[in-house]
Amino acid sequence: MSFLVTHHFPGTTQEQYDAIVAKVHNPDGSLPEGQLHHFAGPTDDGFLVVALWESKTLNDQFQERLFPVIAEMDNPPPPPTEWTAETTNVRNN
Repeated sequence: MSFLVTHHFPGTTQEQYDAIVAKVHNPDGSLPEGQLHHFAGPTDDGFLVVALWESKTLNDQFQERLFPVIAEMDNPPPPPTEWTAETTNVRNN
């Protein structure tokens, strides 16, 4: 079953998001292993990231790399609010 995760990073900028992606996504622009879709954009008060993963396990493995990278930044964003769900319905056009 696929796994959906959302992260809302309050007070985060496009530049911070871009710096994180540059360090944790593949240099060729492809998604990390197991990530099926990735959506991100600014909100009124920060930045929202939504990702669909093949499994919770693959998401967890990615987050084990992601959050140490964020913590090492010169100007790290605050911890995100996270919402997750085992997906029961995925539709594509």
